[in-house]
Amino acid sequence: MTSIKIGTLAYRQQYYTYQRTIMNLVPDCEYTGLRDVYSYLRAAVLRFNQLVGSNRLNYFNLNNLFHDFGFNRVDLLHLFNGVDLSGRHRWLTSFETIVPRLTSTLEPRDAAGLRHPSFNGLNGRALRALAADNCKALLPLSQNARAAQLSLMQDAPAELADAIAVKMRVLHPPQPLLIQSLDEKPRRAGGKIRFLFVGASFFRKGGREILLAFEKLVCEERLPVELVLISSISPDDYTRKVTPADIQSVRDFIAQNGDWVTLYPAVPNEFVLEQMRQADVGLLPTYADTYGLSILEFQAAGCPVITTNVRAIPEMNTPETGWVIEVPKDTLGEALYRTTAERADLSEHIIQGLLRSVREICQQPELLTRKGQAALRRVVRDHDPASYTRVLTDIYQQALR
Repeated sequence: MTSIKIGTLAYRQQYYTYQRTIMNLVPDCEYTGLRDVYSYLRAAVLRFNQLVGSNRLNYFNLNNLFHDFGFNRVDLLHLFNGVDLSGRHRWLTSFETIVPRLTSTLEPRDAAGLRHPSFNGLNGRALRALAADNCKALLPLSQNARAAQLSLMQDAPAELADAIAVKMRVLHPPQPLLIQSLDEKPRRAGGKIRFLFVGASFFRKGGREILLAFEKLVCEERLPVELVLISSISPDDYTRKVTPADIQSVRDFIAQNGDWVTLYPAVPNEFVLEQMRQADVGLLPTYADTYGLSILEFQAAGCPVITTNVRAIPEMNTPETGWVIEVPKDTLGEALYRTTAERADLSEHIIQGLLRSVREICQQPELLTRKGQAALRRVVRDHDPASYTRVLTDIYQQALR
């Protein structure tokens, strides 16, 4: 490919999703950080909120819109979850759920989990931008995201919905292997099985349920397991209100059970990957995740993973490669957690699923080898970096014709 200039949002270039799906993945491209009206507005809102000491102004929509009046000179604009409203660029967007990703399109949802937004105002303007000729491709990370996008457009004008649908191409993120063979995994003295959880959003990703399940497994059933947590255990109100008391309770529990649970609150990414190489089983019994990139990393380290079956996760983890906890879900695969009763039921499903899975692992440790090998094969088959680069190169070439 002749060298081309790819425009990306300057403040997002170091974001993990950008690094994993966009930045420097096509050779002979110059990736240029851009600033636009929404970037400046976002920075101003963040500064204001910092000054007043609260999130008084909502900046969610500012994250996912782009408009620079054509001042930036690039060959192609590649966004993540974003929509270019300027009409001045050839552009494409990768996305994890839906686009336009706005408060007015994400919520509210009906009893089946389907969205029925109005396509007037900003929603309509963004939809027209997606359907316009200068929008060259829409790249959902998963089949689940593609289905969610098609569902979003069910109430949109047919000519716009059709123009958008034909641009979609599912492109799962790339993932290099972290080990070449299970022979590289450590053999621990005493035969203990090491479980690893990775995630800043401790409560949303099932951290509380992990502690409750493992307390029973270790303290009552005396199973030979150890637990490593990599998490800041910070407030996260995505699925339920997390209080300072909740956080302190978790920290106290970990401190009191240091003989079998270890916490790393903030570590470099290479340390995380090394812990995955050292672990036997990964944990992501999450309430809500749009994709779950840590699953790919665990699998690339030969670690089968215990997950829930929400959103795109069934596309990555199956009973062949790990352990799957079935939970109550809506039509689009999102777990039911909107009411107190739903959250309690979901939590109990996760705890019971963890108990079953860990007991099975301890009773049949040979499953770690079988599922670990299957996980490595799946990563090579479905997430090969060279294949990803070839596909994205082709998409860029077609966009520039």
